[in-house]
Amino acid sequence: MLVRGARMTPAVATGTARPGFARSFAGIFIVLVAVRLALVIAFAPEMPYYDEWDGVIAMMAQPMLAHSLTPAFWLSLDNEHVMLWSKALSWLQLRISDVQYDNVPVCEVSQILYAAMAAALIAGSAMALGRYRRAYVACALLVVALPYSWENIIASWANPYYFLIAFSMAAIVLAARVRGGLGVSCVAACVVAACVSMGSGPFAALAVMLAFALRHRLGDLSAARALAYGAGVFLVTAATLAWLPHPARPALHLGRLQLVEIAIAGALCMPAAWLLARIARGRGERIDVVFVCVAAWGALQLAAIVLARPEFRLWYPISRYVDVLACLVFANLACLCRLALARTWPLFAKAVLVLGIVVVVAASPIAWHWMTWRAGNENEAALRIARYVQTGDRSAFAHAPQEILPYPDRARLTAWLDAPDVRAILGDRLGTRPAPAAFVAASRRIDATLARNATWLLPLALGSGLLMLAPWWRRERAVRPRF
Repeated sequence: MLVRGARMTPAVATGTARPGFARSFAGIFIVLVAVRLALVIAFAPEMPYYDEWDGVIAMMAQPMLAHSLTPAFWLSLDNEHVMLWSKALSWLQLRISDVQYDNVPVCEVSQILYAAMAAALIAGSAMALGRYRRAYVACALLVVALPYSWENIIASWANPYYFLIAFSMAAIVLAARVRGGLGVSCVAACVVAACVSMGSGPFAALAVMLAFALRHRLGDLSAARALAYGAGVFLVTAATLAWLPHPARPALHLGRLQLVEIAIAGALCMPAAWLLARIARGRGERIDVVFVCVAAWGALQLAAIVLARPEFRLWYPISRYVDVLACLVFANLACLCRLALARTWPLFAKAVLVLGIVVVVAASPIAWHWMTWRAGNENEAALRIARYVQTGDRSAFAHAPQEILPYPDRARLTAWLDAPDVRAILGDRLGTRPAPAAFVAASRRIDATLARNATWLLPLALGSGLLMLAPWWRRERAVRPRF
């Protein structure tokens, strides 16, 4: 629906046809889930790694064996985050595996959920980008399919970013279109779900309130409704934060490096700022509100990372942040495409999209290098754990390089490995169980079958998904996008 002052009619008559959302979603999902599951099966270890020792083994699995897991655990903090949904997935895996830890099934479920979320975001965005959708989808597919976020792919305790993104994006999309108490309640529920995903979840509430304000500017909401909706979400968010435990406030670092990173992020956000200026003048559509608010949310997330994590580098392979950065970048690319459809910088938009595809492909060896490097270290760590548990070899970790250690504190790691309950939790390959739990054995058989048949299953899945997207590469009659 066009709103007051809208002038983006070129987005309507682009001269190209769009397949339905369901078909495009299915095609993108099939491609992504095939690639992501293949990466998990090929590289993910069974053992815990770093935060999983504290978060899953010590805080969850040991109390489960001792029948002492309390309700307070679910809202307790782990590295400043509640991580409710991540805990739920790990708890479910332990529960159906007789408290035998296995990282792989949790990673597989996480990648299925992530593929669905990414497919919905990419397909939904592309529906409003007209003739620029091909390059946009190609670039987005490459970023998501290539292992730039390898740390989130092969570590189960890295999946809170998926839930944070999913609930935050759902809140923003709903905020751009709902009306009435029920709709605002759904928005508030998504914001609360984001808050219990990670500590930066409340930024979704700020993006939602911006969405209501922009809808008012476009004439889609009265001032009273926009104020009431925003106040309702704010009050629910404030009550949630008051109810949750409070982490220690992180020290903020604003040095020269952080200023450079903020400047780079500011340059990336120029398309969103320009589109925001158009909306402020009463020109645009509700889909523009979504893109601008997602970009604002991503900018807030990046600012929190840069200022609270001084070790973070935009070019450093701390890949758990890549998915958040991708949301920021692709929201701004979508803003640029929307501006191009309104005859603002069309040649620049094409050049940026083509450049994005080239850069993503050219930089992919870096992602593969770091993922295989981590996987090699994890395989070596698993061998050392098995040797330590089965033979009592104290040298397994005494002089091991730091990058090989599955947990940074050697003394605490060996204390865990000496505990009989931890050895049982680690299972039959790394621990002391005589046989794997039924669920673990079944998941291993399924993974082995998929690995044996990967040479034809993976090309079949990729080909099927890309064929479903083929109509986007044919020029046909104009079809008006709906939002």
